[in-house]
Amino acid sequence: MNRLITPNTLVVRSPGIERLREPRCRLGVGRLETYTLPTRASTERRRVWTPMLVQRPAVIALAYILIAAFAVVAAPREYKVAGDQVAVYNVVGAATVIGGSGDAIVVRVDKHGDDAERLAVDVGTIRDTETLRIRYPASRIIYSDIGHQSEIQMMVSRDGTFGDRGDRTREMVSIRGSRVGLASWADALEAWADLTISVPSGRRLLLYVGASATAVTIRNVDGDIELALGVGDVTLDEVTGHRVVVNTTSGSVQGSRVDAGSVTLSSGFGDVTLESATSSSSILVATQSGSVRVTGSDAEDRLEVDTGFGDVTLDGVTGQRVVVDTTSGNVQGSRVDAGSVTLSSGFGDVTLATLASSSVVVSTQSGSVNIGLVTDIKLMEVDTGFGDVVLRIPDEFGSEFEVNTGFGRVSVDVPFVARTKQNTYLSGRIGDGNGKVKVDTRSGSVFVLQR
Repeated sequence: MNRLITPNTLVVRSPGIERLREPRCRLGVGRLETYTLPTRASTERRRVWTPMLVQRPAVIALAYILIAAFAVVAAPREYKVAGDQVAVYNVVGAATVIGGSGDAIVVRVDKHGDDAERLAVDVGTIRDTETLRIRYPASRIIYSDIGHQSEIQMMVSRDGTFGDRGDRTREMVSIRGSRVGLASWADALEAWADLTISVPSGRRLLLYVGASATAVTIRNVDGDIELALGVGDVTLDEVTGHRVVVNTTSGSVQGSRVDAGSVTLSSGFGDVTLESATSSSSILVATQSGSVRVTGSDAEDRLEVDTGFGDVTLDGVTGQRVVVDTTSGNVQGSRVDAGSVTLSSGFGDVTLATLASSSVVVSTQSGSVNIGLVTDIKLMEVDTGFGDVVLRIPDEFGSEFEVNTGFGRVSVDVPFVARTKQNTYLSGRIGDGNGKVKVDTRSGSVFVLQR
């Protein structure tokens, strides 16, 4: 059987049946046409809607008006917020912070989602700080970019603030990637806002974001930055100022070319890396669960790394004081130069290929210690519960030394003068004896080698 099928008619075929469906993406009028539906038992005649392109000028004009109206609703809008310090709050959405000019911080708000028009943008003073707040008029929010299986909960004040002191009228807000399969989420608000924030030189930005599916990016900014992110990654590059503080509860943090009076990068659950950073005061890099890597960075006062569960890598790090603490993880590095170095691991090995410092303290409850000194020292203390200790010393090295091991042997492969020598204990002098070295391991051997 032959039939004429118009170009605007959708054909759907399945075994034993052929159907014609109405297209879903045409605007205009049409006509009813008759077609034949063959079945095993009989032949049935039905009618199908066949849309046609509209040629009437009035209808075409109406279509353009509707399209223009939608474009206005979806268009981003910019807000200027004056003040030396500005706080920006957004529950869900991406955020990009860049350097700007002028006398005000400019926030570009780009709304998304089926309910985007319901989002409100409030600008005003709260607790003596100029603010911009994206307010979500719902306690259930659909943010499809985070994935269908994800759900995030957070406390949000009625004025749209969160993450700081806030007011006392907070309520629980739940965020999901989809409402599929959840009847209680049928009326959830499907909306989010992406922000682009321009920060003039010398201004201070406090940025609070609940969840971001893409990395919050901070680049080419000359000003103070404090970011508090609930869920999401953070990337910052070429940032200068008196104070740079970045924290994400769950996500990675990557920083490079940061120059500030103090620098703090932290994550609750995620890796943290910092490259080519300088500070006139202190640098703190921390994560509760994740690895930390710091390279080519200098702190005039203190450079500190703290991780609950994860490895730590240092390369090309300098400072007056370098402090590393990990509850469970290995510590490794090279080209570390500091006035004092303190390395501590609950469970993990400690390995520094090249270390220059006048004071070194290394401890691990369970793990080996391998230190390569490139300069003389004043004080060195090494303590490990279970693990071997290897010290490599330079030619000009000189110190009094004392080695004690509960179960293991002691081997000194450099010229020294022994005072007391036993199977598991050795004391004496190396070189001029000006420094002091004490090594203690309850179960493990100790080796002193020439570099």
